[in-house]
Amino acid sequence: MGKIRAIALTRPCSNCPFLDSPESISHTLKPGRLAGIKSGLLTDDMAPFLCHKTLSGHEDDCGQYQHSGKESHCMGSMAWLYNQGRFNISMRLAAMDKTWLENLKQSALLVVR
Repeated sequence: MGKIRAIALTRPCSNCPFLDSPESISHTLKPGRLAGIKSGLLTDDMAPFLCHKTLSGHEDDCGQYQHSGKESHCMGSMAWLYNQGRFNISMRLAAMDKTWLENLKQSALLVVR
């Protein structure tokens, strides 16, 4: 099965805000930001959280992010969702790839609960 760009990452990045480690950038986020991201992930099955290292689009005049097509879903956020027993639509499609699913399970060991 070919890789789908949106779910191409195999592990959380080294400073992913979802990591349970001192390297995580979660401490640099505004208070409540990570909780807000988590809440959004749980309430909107269709909206991905994009990896900050893959963002290459731009904001339009209204402040809305315009995708470049090179973005990827954050593996840390998907691992966090996995730990919550929740699979968003992208994860359900990606789970057909057994290698991706194994990477997700391994990533789930690295993220905050």
